[in-house]
Amino acid sequence: MSTETSCEVTLRFTASNNELITVREKELIERIPLLERAVAMEFGDWQSMDVKVEQPIDVPFEYGPARLLFARLREYKMPAEMGQEPNIEDFKEANEMSLEELRDCIELANFMECSGFVECLGFVIAQKLRGLPIEEVAAFLHVDISNPPTDTNMDWVHPPLAAANEDQESS
Repeated sequence: MSTETSCEVTLRFTASNNELITVREKELIERIPLLERAVAMEFGDWQSMDVKVEQPIDVPFEYGPARLLFARLREYKMPAEMGQEPNIEDFKEANEMSLEELRDCIELANFMECSGFVECLGFVIAQKLRGLPIEEVAAFLHVDISNPPTDTNMDWVHPPLAAANEDQESS
């Protein structure tokens, strides 16, 4: 008689016309804090029993970025965890993606609270941004560099000198 238990969680990718995906791998569910917490809230000791979460969990993303997460979450680890220097070849599938695709993947991984996976994707993104012109990096980061900060447009608020002097005199 097998003591293996089952777990089933359905995800609704709301940005993909409510596409439903069912996750049945307990190891994968355990590695995704958002899913593990959702299962544990409904079934306290869920790892020792067969469970099926009836209500789909809404995920406000397209399903596409989830493919990389589901396929590589078990494999992608930051090399520091393995005692070696990072190597882009350790993240081959992510490295083949465009910066825009990686942005979607890292946002989904962050939503799912997969911090180690976020670090791996961040490493790949950093490698892809290395050597790009500042304009392209700024565009990727959605930062406006057309009006560089100067003293006159810095948004700093300086207290009036008189008020600062009054504070010192009253001390």
